[in-house]
Amino acid sequence: MVTKKNKLKALVAVLSLSVASLVGSAVVPSAANAATLKNVKIAFLLPQNGVPRFEQLDKPYFEKQIKKLCPTCKVLNYNAQNEDAAKQQQQAEAALAAGAKILVLCPVDGKAAKVIADMAAKKGVPVVAYERLVMGSKNVKAYVTHDGVEIGKMQAESLIAASKALGIGNKPVLMVHGSITTSDAALFKKGAQDAFKAAGVEILEEFDTPGWDPAKAQAQMDQWITKYGKDGFGAVYAANGGTGGGVIASMKAAGIDPSKHPVSGQDADTAEAQRILAGEQYMTIFRPLKQAAAFAATAAWDVLNKKPLSSKVYKSKSNNGAWNVPTLIDPAIAITKTNLKKVMIDGGYTTAADICTAAYADACAANGIK
Repeated sequence: MVTKKNKLKALVAVLSLSVASLVGSAVVPSAANAATLKNVKIAFLLPQNGVPRFEQLDKPYFEKQIKKLCPTCKVLNYNAQNEDAAKQQQQAEAALAAGAKILVLCPVDGKAAKVIADMAAKKGVPVVAYERLVMGSKNVKAYVTHDGVEIGKMQAESLIAASKALGIGNKPVLMVHGSITTSDAALFKKGAQDAFKAAGVEILEEFDTPGWDPAKAQAQMDQWITKYGKDGFGAVYAANGGTGGGVIASMKAAGIDPSKHPVSGQDADTAEAQRILAGEQYMTIFRPLKQAAAFAATAAWDVLNKKPLSSKVYKSKSNNGAWNVPTLIDPAIAITKTNLKKVMIDGGYTTAADICTAAYADACAANGIK
């Protein structure tokens, strides 16, 4: 008999094998490549610092892989801070003025980022899109991302299962999406909406969070609680950890027990792990960002060296309105209390010490984490 536990073990095993396979084929530096270019400046442009993952995970992993590929190369790091598209364009201009030979860009606004890609093209500087697609430009040579629709589906299906277990499966859900300016937010939304619709779950209201700002998500949840009361809704779909944190803060401030209203998330950062163990957040989506950032670094290096991207890794294409961009899809897994330790701690992505601070020591102990 195939149990849910066995299915989970199998999924974790497949994820580990997939990551190992991708690392083996895409991230090992070539001696020939390393000798080709020296002292190259590579720009890494991130969209915000409100979500911890970009500065704490993506940035150091990207830098580490570039150093493996080219010890003499320099990474120029930029962060648009609060999903500020104008600021990101200024930072791209600064990177080009500083002599960057390639831009690895996680755009604040995928459509507006065409200006950046076209500006770079005029200088003969290619672009690699990271996490979010840059639209409308043939100068985007590669795209490292995730299956956004599938992630949204995984989030919604987790909330549906949790709601049934709590006996509130008949209550309508609230949906807090990401920013409408980013391509990934639209995909998460579609996947989640489709899953709720397929299960016959009513969507009470939806909100697109400007700039993925947790404070704006919290303010919107405050309004909904005032409008529908403390028990007029069931689960709350939140597109990522920041918006989920805002939703949970709102419920706690209103005297609502978040464990009675399952909340989703994404990014699997330390704060999310702590909330999940404490019972405040039901689930998050884990993506091996260590590999994703390394894939982006390797793609940048291959493009710089005019190497064809591996068909074993770039199996997909993403149409950005100008052409079909070679695309690498990073794997993902849903995390709850039941598998958090196995995936995040035993998998080497964080430590018990990082998660189990004094405020969460009891929650860790209750879940077998020391």
